[in-house]
Amino acid sequence: MKTKNVLFIVEGTNDEPHFIKQLLSKCYPSYNYKIYSYEANLHMLASRLEKDYADFEDDELDILLFLKSYEESNKEIFDLKYTDVFMIFDFEPQHPDQHFDTIQKMTRYFNQSDERGKLFINYPMMQSYRHLKSLADQSFLSSKLLEKDFYHYKQIVSNESFNNDVSNYDYTTFMSLTYHHLAKLLFIQKNEIVVPTLSNYDAIDYAKIFDIQYENLQKGFIWILNTCILILIDYKPSSFFEQIQKHTASFLLPF
Repeated sequence: MKTKNVLFIVEGTNDEPHFIKQLLSKCYPSYNYKIYSYEANLHMLASRLEKDYADFEDDELDILLFLKSYEESNKEIFDLKYTDVFMIFDFEPQHPDQHFDTIQKMTRYFNQSDERGKLFINYPMMQSYRHLKSLADQSFLSSKLLEKDFYHYKQIVSNESFNNDVSNYDYTTFMSLTYHHLAKLLFIQKNEIVVPTLSNYDAIDYAKIFDIQYENLQKGFIWILNTCILILIDYKPSSFFEQIQKHTASFLLPF
């Protein structure tokens, strides 16, 4: 396998970098990567795309060149060669200046990490990765967030999470969490409970997940879901499912 050299383009300067560093240190310690904090949310990025490249999906936009054009102090990070680019942002259903039409286009355009880049959207935000009451947690499959609670989500997670300190997570914890979120994603996409496999992982449609979540938003709720944790699978998909098969009992899985 070709050695991966990955760029993570993330929304914040704290939660996302801390999560990525902990996950990779426990699961892929030899993983070569850099993290660039955009320090603005997905709606602001979409707004810039609307302004500068309204037809970006037809013009073959280079996201690194686009971000470099706005960067003042850290341009050199975009001059390096990367095998994969992952973009990690929050859904932000409570944002006052929403650009969901453009974000919908982004979910369809940024769908290959080794080509245009791959967009992971967390619903409603990054902290959803730890919004489980225990490991395992079968109730996570049906967990929703109501519109009235959007502004209080971080406090809700703090009150309900099995463990709020990602610094304490080990390999087993990350494997269990990843399986939970993958199972939830497949449940949302297929509207039925399915056991995650390599084949249905390959059939994930992140654009469809966005469409479902946006439709749910009009009804006053969204499914709680973290998608960026699936980078653990993206690196070595076959290996992930082999490990799940071998160590099912020790990984604290819901089913």
